[in-house]
Amino acid sequence: MNSSDHGPSAWANVLDRRRFLGASLASVGLPTLSIRVLGPRVGAGEQPAAPAPLRARAIVIGINKYDNAKHLKNPVRDACSFAAWLVERAGVQAGDVALLIGPEAGASAGVPVGITPQPATRADIVKTIFDFPCRAGERERLYFFYSGHGMAFQPWSIRPGKLAEQEAIVPSDYGEIEPPPLLVNWILDVLRASSFVEQFFFFDACRSLAKVDGTAGVRPKCSGAVRVPVQYIAFSTAPREEASDREGGAFSPRLIEALTSAKGSSALFDSCRERYLVRWESLTGYLSDSFMRNPVDLGMKDGKVINQTPERDIIRDLGGDSPILAELAPEVVSKVKIAVDVQPPAIRQDTRLTIIRKATGCPPTDEVVVDRVNVPVGEDDLYEIYLLPGNYAMIAEIHGGADRLFKTFLTLVEDQTIPPFDFARPVIALAPEAPLVDPGLHGLVAFPADDGPMAAPAKPLGEGPPSPPKLLGEGPASLVVKSDDLFGQIELLDAGGTAVRWPDGRACTALGELKATNLKAGLYRARLLSQSDGDREKLVQVSPGTHNEIFLGERDVAIPAAFPTDFDRIEMGLVEDGADLPILKQTLERPIKPLSPLTMLVQQLREAEQDRRVAKTIRDGLGMGPFRGPQGLRVLLAASSGRQPAPSDTLNDFRLSLGGLDGGLEAVRVEPSKLEGLGVIAQVLEPGPWRLRIDRESNGETVTLALVVLKDRVTEVTLERQESGRVAISQFAPLRRRGTPADAATLYKLERLEAALQTGPERSAPALVGRLIGAAEFDPLILALAALLTESGVRFETPRSIGGEIVERFPELPDGHVLMGTEAEKAGNLDAARAAYVAALDRGLPILQLFLERLDDGIRRLEIPDHRHLEALRHAAANRIPGMLWSAWRASRG
Repeated sequence: MNSSDHGPSAWANVLDRRRFLGASLASVGLPTLSIRVLGPRVGAGEQPAAPAPLRARAIVIGINKYDNAKHLKNPVRDACSFAAWLVERAGVQAGDVALLIGPEAGASAGVPVGITPQPATRADIVKTIFDFPCRAGERERLYFFYSGHGMAFQPWSIRPGKLAEQEAIVPSDYGEIEPPPLLVNWILDVLRASSFVEQFFFFDACRSLAKVDGTAGVRPKCSGAVRVPVQYIAFSTAPREEASDREGGAFSPRLIEALTSAKGSSALFDSCRERYLVRWESLTGYLSDSFMRNPVDLGMKDGKVINQTPERDIIRDLGGDSPILAELAPEVVSKVKIAVDVQPPAIRQDTRLTIIRKATGCPPTDEVVVDRVNVPVGEDDLYEIYLLPGNYAMIAEIHGGADRLFKTFLTLVEDQTIPPFDFARPVIALAPEAPLVDPGLHGLVAFPADDGPMAAPAKPLGEGPPSPPKLLGEGPASLVVKSDDLFGQIELLDAGGTAVRWPDGRACTALGELKATNLKAGLYRARLLSQSDGDREKLVQVSPGTHNEIFLGERDVAIPAAFPTDFDRIEMGLVEDGADLPILKQTLERPIKPLSPLTMLVQQLREAEQDRRVAKTIRDGLGMGPFRGPQGLRVLLAASSGRQPAPSDTLNDFRLSLGGLDGGLEAVRVEPSKLEGLGVIAQVLEPGPWRLRIDRESNGETVTLALVVLKDRVTEVTLERQESGRVAISQFAPLRRRGTPADAATLYKLERLEAALQTGPERSAPALVGRLIGAAEFDPLILALAALLTESGVRFETPRSIGGEIVERFPELPDGHVLMGTEAEKAGNLDAARAAYVAALDRGLPILQLFLERLDDGIRRLEIPDHRHLEALRHAAANRIPGMLWSAWRASRG
């Protein structure tokens, strides 16, 4: 090889290689590459105009000096830096920025030109916040930035159903008695009642608990009607924790660096605009990753080191888009250093590398940024280059004997060393006497799937054996999937077999090792498409805020072949235990199809053929696939202890019994799942009222839960035994969409709604329910929870009463009939109220405790005669568990 192979004279050879690659890909039925070489543009077409940005206004607060609190070093500088970014980079007019600061006496504070700062006293902050809704025009954006002291406190008077603490920011003139701090919820409520359609909040402040006078709980003067602008909120630290004020700062400098230079994974490249876009999802994901990679030590607590952990309020922005906060030209973006290690060293002299930047320009084409360079031949030498962040394809050409071509995809967001490319086994396996497909192209070529959930690029992690999950708190999770096959394609799918996607739309795939962050909690399928050992798959349960690492080895589940073409005529549950399902071998000629839940169910049947009892349970739907019948019940039992899932035998603490309201209860067996610490019960049930009793052997406690199985739906209950011994209960009825199995995913994560409801209607529950209530398909619990919020004075825009909506759409659900009875009773129509209460009792017990109490009170007031379910109602109401969202009751005392 000589230097001319990768110099300017080599440009002409690219066309030959382009034709070579195109012909090779076309020969196996795969899309061809569109490649261009970096060089002068000739006759380039005009780029499409970017949409006009929203006009924006901002409230920026930074306080160093306090009258009655410890002085700080960084907040004023951070506030001025954020204000400068707004004016210089984000296009905000200086006159639209309200800057309130509490600097040291005589300090210049670096205030941006054109902005006149105001004091940051409580009166000034309140006046500014009250004035801003009046300034808002149609479809404007709002930024709110606060840096200074913060706290969480417990007011003297707390209404039932509220959490016992609220968070606040501290004005410069704060005193222990007067003036009090400002509630974060108060700020959010006032600004939510404005016409700012997108609202971004950054709180760089402590959230640690303090004792504060109850006068701090001043209520906002907001309209009673609920408006639903999307509020995007980021806190610099976790609840009840402090935020660092170390020299140079911690949170705000990283935030501003991401907004100004697209640091790390904070920005994604837009091929048509040819700009890096900092979106909300990528920005908050980067901030979380940044504090994981470079921890900020807050000291010791309960014998453990506490690190600062930024937190995004994922409840409030649920349903919103991923808006753009900044557009950056490539020349201002920080470059990434990549190092490539080619193994074994003996082949380095015969290896050249080509790196292609994927999908740039509009229409998108690929750009050759490294053109067939020689690999350093020294024993410890690496090939190193600085590249812009983005998505790349790397092609390694190995010469000698017969040419070989290998390709992998890279997502570069920060400096990294590519895991060693060990070509020894592939070179032997793809010897000329045994070509795989075509002598011109070998190796696995990955192309994205069509759709799927979102993931974000992850930071590279150190090499080593898989480690147990680390508990990081609430929020998105991360996952690393490793394999012993360095050239096997690893892909990540959700439980239903749909590809997880990177934010730029590509399927989440990698060769040898896959890293993903910003994952939602749930069940995922990690799949290895191996070039030599057959394809394998492993299920992984991802909990909120955890980092997970798994290894795909030879003992993992082999992927079955696709079903025969006449499979639609096979009745569910009638597949024979020992059915012959050959394992599909991945080749370039026959790419594997996505694995459906039903396919996975049949695969589990094959594995369970030696144990017919387990096989029957799985066939009935062991939490992994559809049911034989159209409706039923699924109960998931999860046990967590410390930093990793508890062993499955801890599930023996639960004894479950199931039955109707009119008869006895029968014990149901909890089958351990392959996922450690997870147990499943699956039952096909007739529509109607049911009750689930939970007995715990560890403390003798007995709790009964009211259930309703709806037609063509699967009711799901989750019981999570936490480290403290407390059992958290969730319940929902997954939607059945057209053309999908009955256990399709719901429109929302119910645990978010439960958390929102516990903090009261001034939090995000109204906005969240308000968006969901306008969805094309109504979920029964969305309507029931909307009815619950109406009790707090929240109003929703519905065509008629929410009770009427529930009764019409879900007549089997008692809650709607109870609400209809309440409405009729308030209107003075006692006959209609009596009929509605009886109709509710005919259908069992309401699933929400509020309506259970209301049904019991209404029947007593109207003196409704005996009913077959009246005894069950009285028993449940007398022994109900206070404070629960769901209708649950304990065993009778004595």
